[in-house]
Amino acid sequence: MSNKKEASTGATADAIAKATRSQKQENPCKPSIPQSDLLSYIPTGRAHAITAKQLAARAGFKHVRNVTEMIHWLRCTGCVICMAQDEPFGYFLPDANEIGEVRRFIRQMYSRRREIAAATVSAEEYIASIDVPSSEAMDHDN
Repeated sequence: MSNKKEASTGATADAIAKATRSQKQENPCKPSIPQSDLLSYIPTGRAHAITAKQLAARAGFKHVRNVTEMIHWLRCTGCVICMAQDEPFGYFLPDANEIGEVRRFIRQMYSRRREIAAATVSAEEYIASIDVPSSEAMDHDN
């Protein structure tokens, strides 16, 4: 591997590590449950991915939904938490050699965003078809 490529990979790995560990004070994604040390229960490396159910049990969460909500909040605060949709399934923190996994995660999230947007089309068309005054229609940006 060339020195330039090693430096680039190292810089990217450093950026991932920094983003994964950073946490901002205020965020609109703040969960409705108290903050926890959930991040410390998420393994590093794709090979060690952990399901939300396993994570809930290990971290002492009563409901899996609370785990997914907390993961969402951690992501919004700058943590890079990937999700594997094939075996081994689950959440993991990418290690320095898993830039491809981070890219795959990004593609998964963009795909989900497109699917959600497509699912709202029929509701938007319904509102438009019944001629709801704009003051009563929901603004999709809120």
